[in-house]
Amino acid sequence: MENLYKNHYHLEAPRGLLNDPNGLTYFQGNYYVFHQWNRFDLNHSYKEWGLFTSNDLLSWKHQGSALLPDSEKDLSGVYSGSAIVIEDKLHLFYTGNSKINGKRRSLQCQAISEDGKTFQKINSHIETPEEFTEHHRDPKIWSDQNGYHMIVGSQTKNGHGAIAYYQSIDCKKWDYQGIFYTSEDLEQMAECPDYFELDGESLLLVCPQQRDLESDSDISSYSAYYMGCLRDNEFYPKTKIQPMDDGFDFYAPQTFLDPKGRRLMWAWMSRMNSNEEVTCPTIDFGYLHCLTMPRELRVIDGKLYQLPLQEFLERRILIESLETVSYESKELATQSVIDMTWSKSPSSFELAFFDQNVTLEYKDQELILSRISWSDKQVHTKTVPIKELKALQIFIDSSAMELFINKGEKVMSLRYFLQQEKRSCDIRSSHQMEISYSKLES
Repeated sequence: MENLYKNHYHLEAPRGLLNDPNGLTYFQGNYYVFHQWNRFDLNHSYKEWGLFTSNDLLSWKHQGSALLPDSEKDLSGVYSGSAIVIEDKLHLFYTGNSKINGKRRSLQCQAISEDGKTFQKINSHIETPEEFTEHHRDPKIWSDQNGYHMIVGSQTKNGHGAIAYYQSIDCKKWDYQGIFYTSEDLEQMAECPDYFELDGESLLLVCPQQRDLESDSDISSYSAYYMGCLRDNEFYPKTKIQPMDDGFDFYAPQTFLDPKGRRLMWAWMSRMNSNEEVTCPTIDFGYLHCLTMPRELRVIDGKLYQLPLQEFLERRILIESLETVSYESKELATQSVIDMTWSKSPSSFELAFFDQNVTLEYKDQELILSRISWSDKQVHTKTVPIKELKALQIFIDSSAMELFINKGEKVMSLRYFLQQEKRSCDIRSSHQMEISYSKLES
């Protein structure tokens, strides 16, 4: 049976279930993207770290297993974490999860590699501070002139989401400094925190999670960010919490600084509910989920922008370009890019992909993304307010799509699954637009 869903530039594991990107870094001439992985099954019952590597961000190789749950500290799973390079050694920080007689224990652990292939776990670890429950995970590490810093996603004993903060002089012994940030915005648990400075601004990324504490199952969670400032080891937001992505499938983003000085980000291209997971068409081919494209983050005019990488833009092979108010194609390339720009914002705009499987509509200063769900066959929608629509760039892969709105001011991501190859496209605009259609070279 031919696999119509296999993506080309959205990273997928060769088998099993993939989730959060972990340990993003550049080491000894290669980009490293670790990820949460159950290589044995298509559920979340087992967690280790798998690994992709690339020397150009375009061609990737899956290297198999990197960190296994093979010690007392992590016997129930090697959970998410981050990486840092120190004196040409790759240091991985992760949460070791164990559940013994139904009781959870979370330890922040470290492994070190000299070659990026074999990883030696070190004996020391960080136990959960007294004020938090054992929902204490996902360490993110960075360094500056004051030493090394770590934040960990947490839940306080009274059931509120929070982020814990640690410092270290040598990246070996860590001292807990207190709560980095907490708010009602963080709901009952704060997952996958990330802090960095970018273009003169300080940003905090976090995934607030509402949980059923008795059944330990997710009710709702999403990815968000604040802009603010760091003062006396605490983060103070100056903006309201804002979604990182306004589409259907985006969670657990992580960033790092690449050798070119760019702040790059990957995310897990899923927030599927349990029914969507068990009915996802890729399970027939033995795998589940993918990552987003890498995105470059920038702060422009006080706003966070997410941009497709220049490396991807340079791979476009132009098929046609024209000025028009309507455009049709009966057969888009499996990997393609559609660019649209307007000199004057249209009052209305409609786009239909693949016999109405995915649609996009702009009206009343709102952009409405719709798709037919593979799980219940209903039309589901996501809406984002857009005062003026000036540019739209859509990257299309075999079963993944990312929409960059107004040159990255907003992004909407989604998975879609076609039962047969009907890659049609129909676009209508109330105002003249410049549109180009390109193939994305493999």
